[in-house]
Amino acid sequence: MKVSIFLNTRKRVNLLNNMLISLYNTVSDADNIEVIVTIDNDDKESEQFLESAELKNLTVRKIDKPSNLHTSINEMANIASGDFLFVLNDDVLFRTFHWEKTLIENHDPNEIAYIGTIDNSIDKTSSSRYASFPILTRAAYESLGFFMSEKFVSHGGDVHLWRIFNDVGCVKYAPIFLDHVLHSTKQGLEALQSEETGQEAIKMTYESFVDCWKEDISKEVNLLKESLSEKSNSL
Repeated sequence: MKVSIFLNTRKRVNLLNNMLISLYNTVSDADNIEVIVTIDNDDKESEQFLESAELKNLTVRKIDKPSNLHTSINEMANIASGDFLFVLNDDVLFRTFHWEKTLIENHDPNEIAYIGTIDNSIDKTSSSRYASFPILTRAAYESLGFFMSEKFVSHGGDVHLWRIFNDVGCVKYAPIFLDHVLHSTKQGLEALQSEETGQEAIKMTYESFVDCWKEDISKEVNLLKESLSEKSNSL
């Protein structure tokens, strides 16, 4: 597998279905991807939907409802087999055809790099330079030791991750456009704030709030600097 896509989902079958359709319809070859989806044990609707889905290279994980969404993300990253690791939400639609071919042909998985995708979220804070749905090369993930920091239980991990790689000059971008459905319009945000899953994610964030723009990143930056130095010395 070249690209591992992984995400948490809960009680959003319609959104999840639309995301998966757009994902598989835009790849040039489904053998280039694997998809890992984590659902909660009490989410029978998502379980039934995914059991009936006849999709290539799809893995479904069932767990107790997590108190930290990034713990689940890191567990999925740990079992992912791809050269590129790509985190998603269920409220995403792929708008770029053959995106995985472009990614594979233009980026080296052995290079330590954060690869930003493009999305239309209107609620990004402070800077639009961070990606809502980042990709890490295999080398970047192994050097950092996690995909997203578990200091953040829900929102904020994407900003924190970008800050780390930006600090060491390892941020790149790919022309992969994602429609972030529930974050792209005012109406979408209102729908997000009124639904059960959206409300739970917001509540989790503020009950265990960590400022993603101010959280110390020195430990993670030093880890990457050591790995970059080792790679440079081995050339």
